[in-house]
Parts: sequence; structure tokens; C-alpha cells
Amino acid sequence: MEGTWSRVREPLWQRIAWPRWATVLLIWLAAFVVRLVLVGMDRVVWGDEPFYLWLGKNWVTGKGFAFVGHPDVHHGPLFPVLAGLLYLLTHDLALASEVLYLIFGSLLVWPVYALGEELYSRRAGLIAAALVATLPGMTVSVLHWGTMTEPLYMFFVYLGLWAGLLLFRPWLRGSGEMSKEPPWWAYGVAGLSFGLAYLTRPEAIGYFAVVGGYLLLVRLLGKRLRERRFWLGLVFYLLAFGVAFLPYAYYVRVQTGSWMVSEKVGVAYLTGIGLAHGDTAAFDKATWGLDSTGLETFFFSPESYNVSMLHLILDDPKTFAIVLYLNVQRFAKVLIDWTLFPYLLLPLVVLGLFDRGWTRERTIGEVYLLLSILPVLGFVLFYIQARYILPFAPVLLLWTGRGLLRLGDWLVGTVIELRTPEVSPAQGGRPYRRLSRPLRAALGALPTVLVLALLLMAYPQVLSSVTNVASVRPAHKTVGQFLSQVIPSDSVIMCRYPAIAFYAQARWVPTPNASWPEVLRYARHKKVDYFVIDERELRYRPQFKDLVTGEHIPKELKRLYVFEEGGERLVVYQFIHTPSSGGQS
Repeated sequence: MEGTWSRVREPLWQRIAWPRWATVLLIWLAAFVVRLVLVGMDRVVWGDEPFYLWLGKNWVTGKGFAFVGHPDVHHGPLFPVLAGLLYLLTHDLALASEVLYLIFGSLLVWPVYALGEELYSRRAGLIAAALVATLPGMTVSVLHWGTMTEPLYMFFVYLGLWAGLLLFRPWLRGSGEMSKEPPWWAYGVAGLSFGLAYLTRPEAIGYFAVVGGYLLLVRLLGKRLRERRFWLGLVFYLLAFGVAFLPYAYYVRVQTGSWMVSEKVGVAYLTGIGLAHGDTAAFDKATWGLDSTGLETFFFSPESYNVSMLHLILDDPKTFAIVLYLNVQRFAKVLIDWTLFPYLLLPLVVLGLFDRGWTRERTIGEVYLLLSILPVLGFVLFYIQARYILPFAPVLLLWTGRGLLRLGDWLVGTVIELRTPEVSPAQGGRPYRRLSRPLRAALGALPTVLVLALLLMAYPQVLSSVTNVASVRPAHKTVGQFLSQVIPSDSVIMCRYPAIAFYAQARWVPTPNASWPEVLRYARHKKVDYFVIDERELRYRPQFKDLVTGEHIPKELKRLYVFEEGGERLVVYQFIHTPSSGGQS
């Protein structure tokens, strides 16, 4: 136990197992309730989230792991599979997504608590878990970032990090434990957890490599590489990861013709160049421009499968250097923000890390946490978004929790000193007034309670910030829900924003960034029935201006509806050449 007053022996009721777990259960329950309240508020399913949900629905209904006409290799399968299975029970894709958010978002408090207890103390773990339960980035922001994969991904990442930390127990517990080997099952749990995280988002392979590499390094420095049990455990670690990794890697190999960790590496770099420069138009053209056939957008084209990031860098190293520089600058700006990690918590991080010199044992644990930032830092090669770097936040919260623990100990110690008389009672001074245990506990918890209250008070501000994004429009939901009532259920809708087709319960085709003759040829190939265009698209697709204003409507289109919101238009057209045109005018 850490701190001046925390070294006092705990009473028996606190040393019994169930009250100790009861505290974590209460924190988990609080995390669940907070998220339950948030999902009860209105939100828009947008961005990549519809992709994952469509994949899940099509998979469980026998249409294959696809949603744009061919097998998908862009999106990890675990979230779609779980969402699809839930869809069989709920018959509501948005609700299935929210159930996963509730379950795995709240479950994250358990591995974070376990990490804090293993590295620091039970109290530090409890505080970190409470911060995970309430941090706006893990509660409000995740709901509106447009993927919803983060809770599932982070749970398995931190379950893996906790199990991986157990492999370092001989070094974390001091010389008395050096002769003992870590539990054998920790190798399997760590490997499988990182494998399941990989099936959610491919960058999780970085955690698998970092933990395995650091374990080898510590073993090497400790001259314990010759132990047979360790090598058997390492094989178990590799096999457990392979159980999750290899089937999907083989699937990607069948679809793309190549073995690869992620099909998205090259295309992510190529499309991220525009974003790194703040050029949304360049990003839109690179992502949603047509491929060489003119029949598919580049993002979903087989031509994107084998784009080599290395070749792109070697061909234009100057651009790579600029992207790297811009992303490094953006990293701190995005990370230290109320929507992710509030800057007011930074002093507590510093206090938690540097309140005293590190022992050899603590150094091993802290380096372990510091290395866990490497998979997150990898995004400086592509583009920095808050949802990409959120997985580092629980590590910051572990340090914040320890800082709050030290601050609470300081407060208790200060009050004790102030209540201690300068002159002893024997010399005529006032008697010493003891602090009761409940009062000590209350004073020690006061900084944590204040921080938690501050985080909760920030929810409205964070909600406004994460929903004030050009691609997040309630009108997309409104238009989609309206269309669901007036068009056939098997209709194909072409639009830039998938939220419209999602709420229309129709099949989606992305609108390419191309000239109208190219778009028309593409739409005929895709058998598009309806075309919805948002006035906001004109910022990077000015060629569609006449379609928004209605000044010059191509003969292939019939304008059906015009929606106005905030001075901006959404226009619904019907392709009159398609045989399935069944909309109302």
C-alpha cells in the first residue's frame, strides 16, 4: 500500500474478498449506468459505424461478409460478427451497436483496475477504474465518433496488457519472487486478447509485438532466457494469438492474393496525406474517386488492396516527412482536449509518475506502460484522429489515479499535522485531536470526487464539440427515416454520407467524386435507384452545384424531395432509367 495513512492496517472486513470486489462492482455498475443514460439520448449512426453494422447483418443473414457487392477486407470482423449476432435478438442494428458499447465500455474498468492494483496499489486501481467509468472521451465522445469499435477494442487491449503484466511478476515483486514463474495461463490470455483486439482493429498487432519483445528483453537482461517453461509459455502466447489472427489473415489472403497484417496500410497512408495537410477535398478525391475501371470507388476497389506504403514513401520522401511533421504536431493537440484527455488532469499525471524516485521494480512496470503508446504513436505515419489515440488514455488515467492517491495522502497528512499541537499537553498545550477512520477516508477521497464531478459536468460541452462536425448531421437521420417510409426496402441509394442509407434501411452506394458522366456510368453499373446529395458536399465537390440548386437537372434524374436545415439543402433524386424506381413524387 502507498502513502502515509494508507499503510495503516486495514480492518478485517476490508481484508475479506467480497467487500474488496464489491467496490469494483459498484464502479462497474456506475460505468454501466452512465453509458445507459447516454445511449438513451438521440445520436446519429454515421461514418464507419454503418459499414460494420451492415457487414454484421449481411453475415448473419447469409449474404456474406460484404455490403458493397464484394467481400470486405477493410474492416475487422469481430465487431460486425458480435453486432450481427445481437441483431438476431434485437432486430435493430443501432441498438446492437449500443449494447456492445454498454457491455465492453463498462467492462473496461476491470482490466484497468487490475493493472493499477498490480503496478501500484488497490486504491490507485480503484481510482483509475472510476476515471475510466466517467472520462468524457470514453463515454460521450465514443458514442459520436462514428465507429463504436473503441469499447470492444480497448477492452481486449487492456485485458491483454493486464495478462501480459503478470508475465513480469518476478521482476515487479522484487528478489523474493525472482525464483517463481508467472502463471502459465497469462501467456494464453495475453495472446488471445491481443488476437481478438486485432480482429477488431489491425493495429492491435503492435501490442502483441511490444509485449512479447519487452518480455524477451527483460528476460535477456535478467539472464533467464534458458528456462524451458518460459519458452513453452512464449509458444503458448504465439499460438493463442494465432488462433485469432491466422483464420482472418487467410481470408484476406484469399481475397487479395497477398499475406498481410492489414490491407489498409497503404491506402490509409495514401488517403491520409490530404487530411494531414488539412485538405478535405484531396482526401475526398483520393478516397472516393473512381478507380481505373470507373465502376468502383478507390476505397472499395481491389486496386486499393496492394497499395504499398513503402513504395509511396520512397517515391516521395518529402511528402512523407511533411506528413510525419504535421501529425506529430497534431498528436498533442488532439490528445490533450476535453473530448479525449482534459488538460487539467496533466498535473496529476506528472505527480503520479514523478512523486518519488523509481525503484528497479517500478521502472520495469512504468516502461511497460510507456511502451504501450507505441501502437498509438504509429498513427503519426498516417493521420491523427481522437478515436485513433484514445487507447492510450487508460494509461494516462492509471498515472492520474496514482497522482490523485498521492494528493489525497497529502491532504490527510496536512490535516493531521495541522491538528497536532505545537506544545505537548504535558507542557500546557491543547490535546491532540485524532482523525477518525471515516474522516481520513473522506479526506483522502476528496480530490478524486472533485475530479469525477468535474468530468461529469463537462459532458454537455463535450457532446456539443463531438457532434459539431460537418459529417454529423441530424438531417441525415431525418431524411433517411423519411425515405424508409416512402421507398421500396430493396432500393439502392447513392449518397456521400452512409447515415442516410442506414436510416432509410436501403442498400448504400457511395457517391464518387467524379464528373457527372462518370457518376452516371457508375450509378448505372451499381443499379442505383435514388441519389441524395447534401449541400455540404459542395465544399469539395463543386461539380454538383447545379444538382443542389436545381438549376440544371440531368435528364436521367427526377427531383423528388428538398429538405432545408440551417440554410443548407439535402436533395433527393430518383434515377428514372432504373427498372426498380418505385419512389413517390
